[in-house]
Amino acid sequence: MQKRRLGIDYSKVYNLLPKAKSVSSSARKINVKRPERLIRDICSLEYVREGDKTNFQKLRIIFADRGEHQAYLYEVEHPSIAAEIMAKLRYLMEKHKHNGEGTSDSGKSKKGSGSSSSSTSNAK
Repeated sequence: MQKRRLGIDYSKVYNLLPKAKSVSSSARKINVKRPERLIRDICSLEYVREGDKTNFQKLRIIFADRGEHQAYLYEVEHPSIAAEIMAKLRYLMEKHKHNGEGTSDSGKSKKGSGSSSSSTSNAK
């Protein structure tokens, strides 16, 4: 499991390395395969079930990626952080759906205004 910062704005989800004082921002991006994904490419968003219990500190986000589905597991420090991430992503997914912005494999997105947030998580 790798520590990552999960950033969210109106159109994208960002997969960032944790802040490091000695590494420039351009160097941090080098070590991330996909530093960003489109909100409209999210196929599924759910809490992770472990046995017959739901772990409210773990989220699974499934993205459409060139005709395939890529699942990512995020673990956060507190259930309230996971709830905030879920609420924000569900809201943005709904906004994109109503704006006619279906999933796209092209990597192009419409610019939009909106708030952004960042949370440290462990991503698999």
